[in-house]
Amino acid sequence: GIPQDIVSAYGEECVRAGTDLRNRIHLYPNPYAMNAGFSNNPRFLPQLRQCRKALLREARIVVVFAGGMGTQLEIEMARELGCLLVPVGESLGGICADLLADPVIAGPLDTIVPGYTERARKGATVPSEVVECIFKLLG
Repeated sequence: GIPQDIVSAYGEECVRAGTDLRNRIHLYPNPYAMNAGFSNNPRFLPQLRQCRKALLREARIVVVFAGGMGTQLEIEMARELGCLLVPVGESLGGICADLLADPVIAGPLDTIVPGYTERARKGATVPSEVVECIFKLLG
C-alpha cells in the first residue's frame, strides 16, 4: 500500500490546484497487502499480475517504495508498459537504490527536481519532493 503521507500530500496539491481528485487517485487491490503472512509468497504473483494489469495500463508514473517480490513484479510490468518510475528512498539500499542507480530513471528525475536522486539514495526524500516529481513529470 502507498504510505498515507504521500497520498495526502498529493491530494492536498490537487485540491490547491482545483484538480478533480476522482480523476487522479484510484485504489487497486494488492493481495500482498491483505495479510503480512502473504509477504514474498510466490504463489500470489499471478494474482498480483492480474490485479495490476489495469492499473499499470492506465498509469504514466509509478511511485516505488521498498518492497519484495510483488514490488519487483510491479516494476517489471511498469517498465514493459513504458511507465516512468519515481523511487522513494526511505532507507539505504534495496530496490529503490537499485532503480536510482539506473541512469535511465535517475537522469530525468534529477533534471526536473535537482538533487532528488542523491537525497533518495540517502533515504532522505520528503513527501513534497515526491509530489513535485509527479506534477513535473505529468507536465
